[in-house]
Amino acid sequence: MLVAKIGGMVMWSGPGIRAGEMDPDDIKNFPPHLKQLLKIKIVISGVIVAWGAIACVLVKYR
Repeated sequence: MLVAKIGGMVMWSGPGIRAGEMDPDDIKNFPPHLKQLLKIKIVISGVIVAWGAIACVLVKYR
C-alpha cells in the first residue's frame, strides 16, 4: 500500500502539491531511477488488472 501511495504521489504530483501535502522541490529531487521503477510498477499493475478482467470475462462466458 505504501509503495502504491508513494508511486501515485510521485507520478501525479500536482494534486498533492496543491493540497500542501508535498513540496515541489522534493519531487524535483526524487531519484530518477526510483521514479522509473515506480513507472514500471504502475504499468505492470495495469497489465495484471487487464489480464484479470479478461480472464474473468472468459471464464464467465465460456
